[in-house]
Formats: sequence, structure tokens, C-alpha cells
Amino acid sequence: MPQPFPFPFGIGHDICKIHRIQHLISKSRGKNLAPFVSKIFNREEKVWFYRNYDTELQTRSALNNTPDVGPPSPALRVLSRFLAGRFAAKEAAMKAHQGPLSWHDITIVQPLRGTKPLCVIHPSHANTTAILASPSAAQSTEMENPSDSDATVKETFSSFPSTNEDSPLLSAMERDDGQVALISITHDGEYASAVVIVAERPVQKSDANSHSGQFCLHAKGSLEEMVQMAIFRKMCVFALTEHIPREQERDLYPEEIAASKTPSDLAQTFKDFYAEALRLKRLYAGKIDLLLGFEGEWIRPSSLAMINNLLTSHKFDLFVGSLHHVHEFPIDFDHITYGQAVQAAGGTEENLFGDYFDGQLEMLEALRPPVVGHFDLIRLKSENPELSMRKWEGVWDKVTRNLQFIVSYNGIMEVNSASLRKGMKEPYPNLEICKAFREIGGKFTLSDDSHSTDQIGLNYAVALSILELANVTSLEIFETGEGGSDKRFSNARTRTVPISDLKSYDFWNI
Repeated sequence: MPQPFPFPFGIGHDICKIHRIQHLISKSRGKNLAPFVSKIFNREEKVWFYRNYDTELQTRSALNNTPDVGPPSPALRVLSRFLAGRFAAKEAAMKAHQGPLSWHDITIVQPLRGTKPLCVIHPSHANTTAILASPSAAQSTEMENPSDSDATVKETFSSFPSTNEDSPLLSAMERDDGQVALISITHDGEYASAVVIVAERPVQKSDANSHSGQFCLHAKGSLEEMVQMAIFRKMCVFALTEHIPREQERDLYPEEIAASKTPSDLAQTFKDFYAEALRLKRLYAGKIDLLLGFEGEWIRPSSLAMINNLLTSHKFDLFVGSLHHVHEFPIDFDHITYGQAVQAAGGTEENLFGDYFDGQLEMLEALRPPVVGHFDLIRLKSENPELSMRKWEGVWDKVTRNLQFIVSYNGIMEVNSASLRKGMKEPYPNLEICKAFREIGGKFTLSDDSHSTDQIGLNYAVALSILELANVTSLEIFETGEGGSDKRFSNARTRTVPISDLKSYDFWNI
């Protein structure tokens, strides 16, 4: 599966024939100009337009010229060229934003005539009209009040209060809401063209599981770089959940052995992670809500003592309960160790899957993790990762048993998009498991399980679409605050956010 574009940008482009605008505004001896300006410009833009193009507007020939008879006047050409560029720019902004916008929701900010413009988007602008972008928008702007004339234009201009400000449009930059978009407007011969780039809105975006190369050898980048990227991508919550240390030499991964690491080294690495995470939590307070946690990997019953020791000796906000090993073999590292796990389970994948979910239940009962990580990770290295587990009745029974237990203690299922970047078609857990969990009242949260900055938020849109197919209507968002249901974590809680609210923001197209 091709990797999606990794950055949360929307791009819009539009091209407008200048003669089309020229014909429109000079129609009926200039009577259409004022209504056309009122249709596409909000109040601030009209103030700017009438002040900066007063010379052309005062030239009567600019309003009375009929383009089909002789060449257009210089003033008409100037006005048409400018208005065609603005028309294309607003159409491009509507396309880039990927949400409903009216002409008046978009302000093209330009301090002075001839300076570089900037686009500011304020959805639900006070002057919003019912006209939305459409391929025939300019054609549909047959003026509602054909009695308007050049006299009306001048009267409208004079009705605006005078000001000593260089540009009334600068007030659009002083508002607390809205977002700035990048814009480029160009003219070539008979055409005006514009490109707009819009970044995602910083609303309700969270990540419940992440790792960094600073403290995990199979990840990349420092922990601070991960945090900075989460801020850049406008996340509101980002959970720092490094892997816990593994207690025995035989649990070391090949890259750890190659680096001559020992279990004691891993324990020290986790201590370093905790200290750095605390530093970053304080440093970036106010910019992003950083939650401090860990991924509690269950290998054997003795894992319980290590995890309980971490919970009593450190102050965490949450942790992710997961299973990476079956019969003490890692089942997601490579096909060789997965094959060894199959043999240890009796030689069949059906047996291995059953043993995986038995081990998972053991972990769930012992830890009752607030977040259950990559529930069906066992699929990753299997012969057919997309295979329905319902074909194995005994395995499916264990799946539903574990789901029911998670619901019984109010655990939250991580919908993990990491599987998608590894070539799978559905997240962890897959669609059939999401449906089964939703049907018994299960709750979900979203995670990318990022191990590098370019994976933050990756494939969230696909994961969200799977949840919608499962008829999931809301997600749980973790955040700092009192009143959480898990009394082990005094300063963390969750809140329920409807997916219908989240869908209105284009950050899901990452």
C-alpha cells in the first residue's frame, strides 16, 4: 500500500479567465460591479478595494465600457485583472479548506496595493452569505439588484468610516479565531490563477501511544523532536509511552544485542526517559498536553512485579497494556521469530493465535490497563494478516472473551494505525473486532504508535474510516485533569468526543 502524504496540508488551485470578469462587471453599463464586489468581498475587503482602486472607480469609462465594442479601457482592465485574481484566490481557498466556506469567510489580507497578499480564513464570518464555491459561481453571480450603478459604488465607498490605518484588512489578523493560509496569485495574459495551502485545524487531535529513537533502538529521533512535531501538527494531546525495560537477557532484541545492551542498561534507559519526559512536560506546558506513561509489555507472569514497581515508584498519567511475546518469542519482530513461536505453540497458526489471546487475558486480568494496545498484533507476521479469525471458532471465542473483560473494567481499546504503514489494510484491531467491541459497549481511542516524527498522525484518516464502518460514533480523548475513573492516575481523565465533530476538521487526511 502506498504511503500517504505525511503532512496535514490542504491545497487548492483555481484559474479564472479575466475577460469573463471583465464582461460581468461592465455588463449593463457597469451596474453589476457593486453587487459583484458585495458578493465576493466581506466588509473589510470592500473598504480596502474602494480605497485602493478609487482612481479606476472614479474613471467613468471603467464602468460604462462595453467590452464587445472596441478594446476595454485601461481602468476596466485593471479592475478586471484584480477581481479575477481575487475570485480565483477565494475559489482556491474553498478547495484547500475541504470544509464549507462562503465568500465572506475568506479575507485576502494585503497591507497596501502591490504588496504580497495573505489569506485568513474565518468560518462563520459575521457577513457570511449562502453562496458556496461551485464551478459556476461567477456565472451564478447574476446581480440581484441590477439598479446598482457606478453612483452606487461611489455612495457605498463614501459610507465607510474614514480611518488613518494603512489597511482595514489588518483587523482580520487581530482576531483570536480563524487560521492563516499561504496564497499565491498570478496573472498571465488572459488568465488569473491562484494557489492556496491550508494547514489543519488544531482541534481535538490526540495520540495515546508513541516512542522515540532516544530511548528505543528501533525508533528514530529524540523525544523532544517527537513533541515538537506533534505541536507542529497541531495535536492537543500527545502521550509519551516508552517501552518498559525487559528483565532477562533472552528478551533482548537483535539491535539491543548488537549494541551490547543489558537488562540493566534498559532499566537505566527507562529512568532517563522518565526524567526527560517530565522535563518536556513542563517545558511545553501551554503548547501541548503531554501525558506521561509507558507501554507495559507482558512476557511472563513475572512481568507483573516490574510493572507494579514502576507504577508505585513513578507518577504516571496512563499506560498501555500490550503483548509482543508468545511462549517468550517476539511475534511481531520478524518472520523467523514468529515461526519459532508457531512451533512452540504446536506447529499451527490457529494454536498460536489461541495462545496469544490466552496470554493477553492473563495480562488484562493482572494489569487492567487503561489502554489496550494493538489488540490483534498477532496478525502482523501471520501467513494471511487479513484473514478473519472467525474461521477458527475457538480463537474467536477467546477474542470475544477478552473484549468482554475489557468492557467489564472500563478499559479503552487503542485503534492503532501503525499496521497500515506496515502494509496491512486495516488498523489494530481490524474491522470485525471493532464491530464486536462496539456491539458490547466498548470504548475506543486513537493512536499512531509512532516511532519517528514522520509517523505522527500517519493514517489517522484510514483508521477513522474503519471505525465509521464499525458504526463507532465517538472516541475517548485522554487529557490532564482530575476526576478520572482509574484511581491509579490522579491527574488524568478521559472525555468522549463525537466522531461527527472530529470529521469537520481536515487534519484526518494525514
